[in-house]
Amino acid sequence: MTDTEKNQDHRPDTGRAERHLSYIQWVVPTLTGGLIILNALQGEQQRPTQQLHAIWKRARTLAPYVVTSRHWPH
Repeated sequence: MTDTEKNQDHRPDTGRAERHLSYIQWVVPTLTGGLIILNALQGEQQRPTQQLHAIWKRARTLAPYVVTSRHWPH
């Protein structure tokens, strides 16, 4: 076996590598877009006024005799 035959046996499959590269070139932006969308959705769920309302609503369902604002002295 000559040196040229050895080099031909160890030649990388460029077609396969190019296909994988083309897949990755689509996967990376797709995943990035998905992360941006999830971040926006999670950010909407963390608005302080909505959290306070949800906490207050949950507290009232757990303790039905919680003092409401109309019972507070003015």
